[in-house]
Order: sequence, then structure tokens, then C-alpha cells
Amino acid sequence: MLIRFLMTSPVTTVAPSTPLIDAAKLMLERRVGGLPVLDDHGRLVGIITESDFLRWGEPGTEKARSRWLSFFVNVGKMAEEYVRSHGRKVEEVMSSPVETVSPDTDSVAAASIMEKHAIKRLPVVADEKVVGIVSRSDFMRALANAMSEVALAPDDDARIESAIVDEIAAQRWSGNILD
Repeated sequence: MLIRFLMTSPVTTVAPSTPLIDAAKLMLERRVGGLPVLDDHGRLVGIITESDFLRWGEPGTEKARSRWLSFFVNVGKMAEEYVRSHGRKVEEVMSSPVETVSPDTDSVAAASIMEKHAIKRLPVVADEKVVGIVSRSDFMRALANAMSEVALAPDDDARIESAIVDEIAAQRWSGNILD
């Protein structure tokens, strides 16, 4: 199945300059776990997710890194972590770069990307524009729908058993094993 049939569209997005509190409120209002971040030209520059908010901390609440461990982490990395954990705008906390798929990506390929990168959602991009987003819940919805259709099928055990017995009996190798 192609992603175009699974994705949610239109997509709620935010700008890099959006205050974190506004992004958080928007995610709660819309009941979404992530928002693509678009620049002034509508191009995807990042994504802000619930996970990004979990890494964010109020000043004074961060865990102290052990002194010996700080020798193994470069200063640039420590500064980046500080900004991410104390940011006030989406651009300071968002994840970037972002894994994406096209509307014509096969759902199996998209699921593999999500699994490989341990991410819960993928923006769907066509011609450098975000046209949708696909999340784990979209996959679950499609799976539940498919399972419902199978459950509603009129096949019963006796008919299935009869079809299997007939198929085996038609094979040259079956001989008298069904007697």
C-alpha cells in the first residue's frame, strides 16, 4: 500500500520561531505527537515531537554530568545539549535533519525507515512541500481496518477445511493419505 493512502493530510505545522509553549498547546489541541517545522518558503527544516519536549528542561532542573564524563564530551556538544534543553523557540529544540518519504513510497519501506531510525512519524514530502504525515497510529488504523475486513469474511471453518482437503487430494503426491 502506498503512503498516500495512509497519511494524514493536511498537516499542522509550525515555524522555527514559534514559541515552545505555543507548539506544545497546538500539539495538545490537535492531539498530535509531532509537528513538521517549515521555513518561510514552506520547506521542511525540522520536526518537533513529544520526545523533544521530554529532553527539554526548565533552568535548574537538568541532571549534572559527572566531572570525569565531561572530559569525553566535546565542548560544542555540551553547548548544543544546553541550548536544546533550555530553548524557548521551536528551532532551538526541534530535531533536524528529518527523515521523509514521498506519497508514492511503499508502506513497508516507510515502516522500515521508522523502525531503523526509531521514529514515530514521517513527514510526506512532494516537490519540496510537506503534503502529509504518516505515524504509527496511521499504520495501526490500516491494520485494524484490514483485520476487520478479514473478520467479517463469510468463510467458516468447515468451508476452509473442505478447500484444504480438496487441494491436497488434487496433488499427485497425496496418494491415499487423506483416507
